[in-house]
Amino acid sequence: MGDPIYAVGAGKVIFAEDLRGGWGKLIEIIHHLPDQQFVESLYAHCDSMLVTEGDLI
Repeated sequence: MGDPIYAVGAGKVIFAEDLRGGWGKLIEIIHHLPDQQFVESLYAHCDSMLVTEGDLI
């Protein structure tokens, strides 16, 4: 708790909300891979959020 969280790679925040339940504060980022595929990464149980939906990481 209290440690910074860093995205696994460059991307766009597509969700950043406090769900007030099992996941708590949740951030979802979509990443565009070099082979033209997309993948998503999720960061849950965050103590605080310094990003908002639409931010580029």
